[in-house]
Amino acid sequence: MPILITGLFIISTLINFGLIYFKLSSVFSQQIISVVLLFAVILLGKFNNVKQKQTPWQTSIAVLLSSFLVQILVISSGGLYSPLLIIIHIYTLGAIFLLNSKTPIFFLIFSLCILAAQLRYDPILAGTFLNDPWTAVIYGMSFLIIIPLALYLSHNYFMKDAFTKILKNYIKMQEQKESSILTALNDLVVVTDQNLSIVSVNVSVEKYLQIDKQDILGKKMFDVFTFKDLSGNSADAASLSIDVALKDHASHFVEGFMLITEANIKPKPVLVQIRPLADSQGVISQIVIVMSEPAAKREEHAHASISEAIKRKNLLLDAFARIQPGTTYDSVKANIGLVTHIEEDIFLSQELEDHAISEKPVLTDVVILSHQKVAESRALAAFLGISATVTFADPDAKEAAYVKLHESQTSDLDLSPSIYSLPLEKRFVGIILRKMLEIGMIVASSTPYKSIVLDASQDNDRKIYLKVSMPNPGVQESELNDLFELNNPVVGAKTRLASGSGMEGFLFKKLCTILNIPYQVQLSSNGAKIEIQIALDKAARTL
Repeated sequence: MPILITGLFIISTLINFGLIYFKLSSVFSQQIISVVLLFAVILLGKFNNVKQKQTPWQTSIAVLLSSFLVQILVISSGGLYSPLLIIIHIYTLGAIFLLNSKTPIFFLIFSLCILAAQLRYDPILAGTFLNDPWTAVIYGMSFLIIIPLALYLSHNYFMKDAFTKILKNYIKMQEQKESSILTALNDLVVVTDQNLSIVSVNVSVEKYLQIDKQDILGKKMFDVFTFKDLSGNSADAASLSIDVALKDHASHFVEGFMLITEANIKPKPVLVQIRPLADSQGVISQIVIVMSEPAAKREEHAHASISEAIKRKNLLLDAFARIQPGTTYDSVKANIGLVTHIEEDIFLSQELEDHAISEKPVLTDVVILSHQKVAESRALAAFLGISATVTFADPDAKEAAYVKLHESQTSDLDLSPSIYSLPLEKRFVGIILRKMLEIGMIVASSTPYKSIVLDASQDNDRKIYLKVSMPNPGVQESELNDLFELNNPVVGAKTRLASGSGMEGFLFKKLCTILNIPYQVQLSSNGAKIEIQIALDKAARTL
């Protein structure tokens, strides 16, 4: 896109240079301005009525028309001596922010060149320059001032924009984290502030206490829940290791306690997990207390699976702190996408290790879901320079028609189930597809062939197969299953898996195991491609 925008600025400048070179009259210039202005108002007004985001060609037309109009307005009103000269500066600064690009600085430079050419080819301005050269010099120097100013402002704006996106992604991740915890169906989950005042509970707590959650919000946790050890002594924050968890900023599991409430006076053995939640500054803002059956005890761990991913994320964040003025916005944007990708994998790993996942199946078209996951993977694809496409077997074109209806914003309630529809845990199967795509993108990035394909097919309306094909960078058949291991050094060196979080394959395998979804990985018949496939059995899945 930056190259295209620069080309449009060049076209605008060349057209205006032609008007100057052939010495067209000011009357003709004014007529051109009127026509272009009318055309721009009609066309841009039409673009603004479109609810969807502007397409690249719409943006291109807007840039070409607006840049041409600004230049011809200044040229026809006196060039360097024009009272409208300042609109070139205003246009440049506005375009930098609207386009999220430093490319408009080239417009400023090209405009200075064309105004200098006007002094050479316009006899009236040439005479004015001979009589009053210093006015033109002073106005020309304004360009020398505005160029570094534009660079400085754009750099600060882009860095602020970059950090804002990181913060927004972090907040979103924290919301997802809390939502995930609160939707755990079998465990009692209580969220408190630092003073142990209850701020939220899940549905299981309401059912267990036989009350509405509004009745206990704001109360101290130990006023609602009583914990006693095996000797009958009441527990407090210290004996439940809450202070230790806050100090370590890490989850702690405590066993050997009985839970007693007014609604359930019979002691209930529980395993208590204390999990602090930190804000974007690393300050503990909330505490999650999860009470589960002791039989469901999971080994206390330090999330070993995420240690390397955390190191990589921290290295990227440290790099942000040392960003130099010459750093391009595109590179910053790409790194933001990578940080977000790593943070998502860290969160997912913690979620899978901390509590059992549960999601109600919903009727889902897997082709549409595949398109959605490809769209969600664009940030990583852009970072790695990979293109991803979706294909599907559709001999009678029914699925293509269904997808088209869905894209036309027709409600799912108005559509009958498609041939590729079946009940799915939509969120987690979607994550499986994302991990398949991410593995494919990372593997493909280490080859000259920068494309992958997600293909959907059926087996006599009994099973749906989803397969991601990627070019093989030299992985042997005996090494294929290592794609699903954490930070495998041999396969990692061949496939650049370290370019991502290093957890993509591990999470794919873990989710397939949890959801009982069969998967396989193999080489194509000629060994040129790696193929990862999952099978979804229609008969085994019900709402």
